[in-house]
Amino acid sequence: MRASISKSTIGIRLLNLREAGQYLGISFWTVRQLGFSGQLPLVKFGRRVLVDIQDLDHLIEINKQKFE
Repeated sequence: MRASISKSTIGIRLLNLREAGQYLGISFWTVRQLGFSGQLPLVKFGRRVLVDIQDLDHLIEINKQKFE
């Protein structure tokens, strides 16, 4: 008998572009543009284009600014 693996058990590392947009609070189109311009690495499996959540976190970190 196989044990079932749920998303909540293992977490999610790859998000589609729409989910990535929700994660960052920006539009699908902005995520798409970031990816196609090379500012955000994309992962391609067949026809699926995905984004690594670690790359999203890195994008957040490098774009942080202090406002004074």
